[in-house]
Amino acid sequence: MEEYTAWLELKAISTEELNDRKAFEDSLRKTIKDGDFDEISAKLTPRALTKCSTNALLMAMETNFELRRLANKKGPDEEDFTKLAASLDEFISCLFDPLKSGGRIRDVFLKASIDDVMDAAIEFEQKKFFAHPVINNLMTEKWHGELGKMKRSSWLSIERWMWAFLNIWCLFDLVLFPLLFIVFGGYHFVRKKIRNRAGSYLKYFTTPYFIFVRDTLSILVHLGLHFAICLASSSISFSALEWAIWVFYMGRIVMESNQLCSIKVLQQNQEISSPKEPMVPGDVEVQDSSTHKSKPSTFVKKFDKYLR
Repeated sequence: MEEYTAWLELKAISTEELNDRKAFEDSLRKTIKDGDFDEISAKLTPRALTKCSTNALLMAMETNFELRRLANKKGPDEEDFTKLAASLDEFISCLFDPLKSGGRIRDVFLKASIDDVMDAAIEFEQKKFFAHPVINNLMTEKWHGELGKMKRSSWLSIERWMWAFLNIWCLFDLVLFPLLFIVFGGYHFVRKKIRNRAGSYLKYFTTPYFIFVRDTLSILVHLGLHFAICLASSSISFSALEWAIWVFYMGRIVMESNQLCSIKVLQQNQEISSPKEPMVPGDVEVQDSSTHKSKPSTFVKKFDKYLR
């Protein structure tokens, strides 16, 4: 355990050492690109991945992707590249094993790094990554958001029935969205200014699960309105159907505009408050040679810094 804790420890390095890490990373990428299995197997080790300037987890994903690409060329070393890629899958899986215990470490990773890691996993086609039980549970938690505890409640509790009501409410929210957005949006804006916290409806509105439900229902409504307007008889004055279409598309415009604004604000906050890459075991912190940072006193604090 002491060796594992020491390996997780955040190291402060100088700018010169950072340049050495970048040079080593470029050399490793070039070796993999050349496609010589003997050179790759000799140079590619777990310790080598932690010596790169790029986050160890992201570097492992990128390397795994390149190895599978080399294996897909069906060359004489196809089986060897496949086995080496499989060993990298195990290495990536081991990086997430400490999160199985849950607690503060898991919460920090869910809030700070899960989005960046999942984006990289999608880019590098890491199918086994998403099959990991920790990642599967984290995705489920993020999918249902803060309201997910309602879904896990007993049917004898109010929270469970509230979850069922919110699913049904998506139908009304879809039709009355412009009005509801103005009313509840203004209410929660004032609430946040006064109490500095968001209300339940805002959490419901920004939960990925309910966003998906509303978007899916909107597609079905769009198709229904399309067929209805095609089959309806023409008239000079606005019909009830045309008014319904107008309200529906006004709601869609407001909804899409709100999502775009939310994404822009989120990106700005991430640029200000968090580093570009997620922190996992093997990362480093750069500082001048003349300065040194004190080491965290507990395991949680050490691992916390890797996940910010």
